[in-house]
Amino acid sequence: MKDLIEMYNDYRNQKTQTIKESYSLRNNYTVEDFNISVITLFDWVRLEHKRYNWIESGRAVKHKSLKIHDNTWCDTLRKIVTEEPSFSRYFKVDGEEITFSDTLTEKDRIEFCRKAAEELVVVSQDLYR
Repeated sequence: MKDLIEMYNDYRNQKTQTIKESYSLRNNYTVEDFNISVITLFDWVRLEHKRYNWIESGRAVKHKSLKIHDNTWCDTLRKIVTEEPSFSRYFKVDGEEITFSDTLTEKDRIEFCRKAAEELVVVSQDLYR
Protein backbone atom coordinates (compact mmCIF):
# COMPACT_ATOMS: atom_id res chain seq x y z
CA MET A 1 0.00 0.00 0.00
CA LYS A 2 3.00 2.20 0.33
CA ASP A 3 2.94 2.69 -3.44
CA LEU A 4 -0.36 4.61 -3.35
CA ILE A 5 0.94 6.91 -0.64
CA GLU A 6 4.22 7.44 -2.47
CA MET A 7 2.45 8.17 -5.76
CA TYR A 8 0.25 10.74 -4.10
CA ASN A 9 3.15 12.38 -2.27
CA ASP A 10 5.17 12.41 -5.48
CA TYR A 11 2.29 14.27 -7.08
CA ARG A 12 2.28 16.76 -4.20
CA ASN A 13 5.96 17.50 -4.83
CA GLN A 14 5.51 18.00 -8.59
CA LYS A 15 3.38 21.05 -8.94
CA THR A 16 3.01 20.74 -12.72
CA GLN A 17 1.04 17.47 -12.71
CA THR A 18 -2.43 16.54 -11.63
CA ILE A 19 -3.10 13.56 -9.39
CA LYS A 20 -4.41 11.81 -12.48
CA GLU A 21 -1.09 12.22 -14.28
CA SER A 22 0.76 10.76 -11.30
CA TYR A 23 -0.93 7.39 -11.72
CA SER A 24 -0.83 4.99 -14.66
CA LEU A 25 -4.48 4.83 -15.59
CA ARG A 26 -6.36 2.72 -18.08
CA ASN A 27 -9.44 4.91 -18.44
CA ASN A 28 -10.22 8.51 -19.17
CA TYR A 29 -11.56 10.27 -16.13
CA THR A 30 -11.98 13.98 -15.87
CA VAL A 31 -9.19 15.47 -13.83
CA GLU A 32 -11.64 17.03 -11.40
CA ASP A 33 -13.61 13.81 -10.80
CA PHE A 34 -10.42 11.79 -10.44
CA ASN A 35 -8.89 14.24 -7.98
CA ILE A 36 -12.06 14.42 -5.89
CA SER A 37 -12.28 10.62 -5.87
CA VAL A 38 -8.70 10.01 -4.79
CA ILE A 39 -8.78 12.70 -2.11
CA THR A 40 -12.05 11.31 -0.75
CA LEU A 41 -10.61 7.78 -0.68
CA PHE A 42 -7.47 8.92 1.14
CA ASP A 43 -9.50 10.99 3.61
CA TRP A 44 -11.53 7.87 4.43
CA VAL A 45 -8.32 5.86 4.96
CA ARG A 46 -7.02 8.55 7.31
CA LEU A 47 -10.29 8.47 9.25
CA GLU A 48 -9.96 4.70 9.56
CA HIS A 49 -6.61 5.28 11.26
CA LYS A 50 -8.38 7.45 13.84
CA ARG A 51 -10.93 4.70 14.35
CA TYR A 52 -8.14 2.14 14.97
CA ASN A 53 -6.70 4.48 17.60
CA TRP A 54 -10.08 5.08 19.22
CA ILE A 55 -10.82 1.35 19.37
CA GLU A 56 -7.38 0.69 20.84
CA SER A 57 -8.02 3.29 23.53
CA GLY A 58 -11.27 1.55 24.49
CA ARG A 59 -13.83 3.77 22.80
CA ALA A 60 -16.92 2.04 21.46
CA VAL A 61 -16.28 2.79 17.78
CA LYS A 62 -16.69 0.60 14.72
CA HIS A 63 -14.91 0.69 11.39
CA LYS A 64 -17.03 2.05 8.58
CA SER A 65 -16.94 1.67 4.84
CA LEU A 66 -16.83 4.60 2.44
CA LYS A 67 -20.33 5.20 1.09
CA ILE A 68 -20.54 5.96 -2.61
CA HIS A 69 -23.64 7.54 -4.07
CA ASP A 70 -24.96 8.13 -7.56
CA ASN A 71 -23.10 11.14 -8.85
CA THR A 72 -20.28 11.70 -11.31
CA TRP A 73 -17.27 11.62 -9.02
CA CYS A 74 -18.66 8.64 -7.08
CA ASP A 75 -19.05 6.78 -10.37
CA THR A 76 -15.43 7.67 -11.10
CA LEU A 77 -14.36 6.42 -7.68
CA ARG A 78 -16.25 3.17 -8.26
CA LYS A 79 -14.49 2.71 -11.62
CA ILE A 80 -11.08 3.56 -10.19
CA VAL A 81 -11.39 0.99 -7.41
CA THR A 82 -12.72 -1.75 -9.68
CA GLU A 83 -10.68 -1.12 -12.84
CA GLU A 84 -7.33 0.34 -11.83
CA PRO A 85 -4.87 -2.29 -10.53
CA SER A 86 -3.01 0.18 -8.31
CA PHE A 87 -6.27 0.68 -6.39
CA SER A 88 -8.14 -2.61 -6.84
CA ARG A 89 -5.45 -4.60 -5.07
CA TYR A 90 -6.17 -2.62 -1.88
CA PHE A 91 -9.86 -1.72 -2.08
CA LYS A 92 -13.10 -3.27 -3.26
CA VAL A 93 -16.57 -2.06 -4.11
CA ASP A 94 -19.33 -3.84 -2.28
CA GLY A 95 -22.66 -2.47 -3.51
CA GLU A 96 -22.69 1.19 -2.55
CA GLU A 97 -19.64 0.97 -0.31
CA ILE A 98 -15.88 0.83 -0.63
CA THR A 99 -13.93 -1.27 1.84
CA PHE A 100 -10.47 -2.74 2.05
CA SER A 101 -9.80 -5.76 -0.12
CA ASP A 102 -10.34 -9.15 1.51
CA THR A 103 -6.80 -10.11 0.47
CA LEU A 104 -5.32 -7.61 2.95
CA THR A 105 -4.56 -8.73 6.44
CA GLU A 106 -5.69 -6.68 9.42
CA LYS A 107 -2.04 -5.84 10.05
CA ASP A 108 -1.68 -4.52 6.47
CA ARG A 109 -4.80 -2.37 6.84
CA ILE A 110 -3.63 -0.92 10.13
CA GLU A 111 -0.20 -0.13 8.70
CA PHE A 112 -1.62 1.47 5.56
CA CYS A 113 -4.01 3.62 7.57
CA ARG A 114 -1.18 4.67 9.88
CA LYS A 115 1.09 5.59 6.95
CA ALA A 116 -1.72 7.48 5.27
CA ALA A 117 -2.45 9.47 8.41
CA GLU A 118 1.21 10.27 9.07
CA GLU A 119 2.60 10.74 5.57
CA LEU A 120 -0.15 11.94 3.25
CA VAL A 121 -0.63 15.61 2.69
CA VAL A 122 -4.11 15.96 1.22
CA VAL A 123 -5.43 19.45 0.78
CA SER A 124 -8.48 20.76 -0.98
CA GLN A 125 -6.39 22.85 -3.37
CA ASP A 126 -5.36 19.55 -5.00
CA LEU A 127 -8.81 19.40 -6.51
CA TYR A 128 -8.07 22.29 -8.80
CA ARG A 129 -4.55 21.58 -10.03
